[in-house]
This record gives sequence, C-alpha cells and structure tokens, in this order.
Amino acid sequence: MEKIVFIIFRFLVMPVLEIIVFFLPLIFLGIIIRLLKERLDRILINDFGRMPYYVFAAMGTPVHEFSHLVTCFLFRHRIDRFSLFSPDRGGRLGYVEHAYDPDSLYQRSGCFFIGIAPLMGGGLLLFMLTRLFWPGIQFNYSVTHVFMELKHESLSLIIPFLKEVLRVFFLFSKDF
Repeated sequence: MEKIVFIIFRFLVMPVLEIIVFFLPLIFLGIIIRLLKERLDRILINDFGRMPYYVFAAMGTPVHEFSHLVTCFLFRHRIDRFSLFSPDRGGRLGYVEHAYDPDSLYQRSGCFFIGIAPLMGGGLLLFMLTRLFWPGIQFNYSVTHVFMELKHESLSLIIPFLKEVLRVFFLFSKDF
C-alpha cells in the first residue's frame, strides 16, 4: 500500500505541483503587468490625449506584429492579412490574420510559438540595440549561471518590490 501511495505521489501529484509552482508566478506576473498596462494606458490617454499613446505604441507594435508574422512563415501558416501598425477605434494597434491546417501537428504546434514570438522578437531587438549602442557590454552569462548565483536573501527582495509596484500602481489611480 505504501508503495502505491509513493508511486501515485511521485508520478501524479508531483508533476502537477511542479507545473503549478512553475506557472503560477508567471500567471501572477502576467496579471500584474496587464493591470499596470491598462492603468497606465488610461492615465496617459486621460492626461495627455491619444497622440502620446500612439507614439509609444508605434515603437513596439511593429516589432510585436512582425514577430508573429515571421513565426507564421516559419510554421507554414497561410497569411490572410496583416498590418504592423494601424490603430482602430476598437483598440487594436496591429494584427496578423493567418490560417493553418488543423490536421498538421507541425502547424498546430506553431500556434504556441506564434503566440510567444513577440517575447523573442522584443528580446532580440533589445539585444541588438544594446549591442549597437553599448558594444562593450559582455553577454557571457547563461541563464543557469545567473540563477546559480542568486542567493536566498536576494529572492526575499521580491515581495517588498511587488508591494512597492502595487503602491505606485494605486497611487496614480483616481478611483482608488
């Protein structure tokens, strides 16, 4: 009986817990970023009008949409229409409309990569801009090395940081 409980725990419960521990912080940070973005958009538009909002949006939206577009090509999706930057009244700043063969595992799996492509495209652009404007900066740390160097004390700074972000977030709120 003890062996069965161990097997169930090891192969059913632990993977679910590992997935939750991995994705929960990402989901939490995603929600915070989304709330901050909506609040900052409202503040920017209410205080300064739409033009400054579009100026900032015009910098990032083409990179975002181009990342989707390139990944659609890589996964052989059919591109129906796209616009790198064309704000409309509905709030859409750009778009890539594509179609894929649902019977193709390759094209179906491409949907995931198309969805996360702006993370890679934005990161690549930041890397290239850093290389262009600060060529002396060394990029010799791997992600594993950085995490191995983190000490427990530095991780304890995350909670005060998040508290401060939320305090500033609500400081600019007119209805809070």
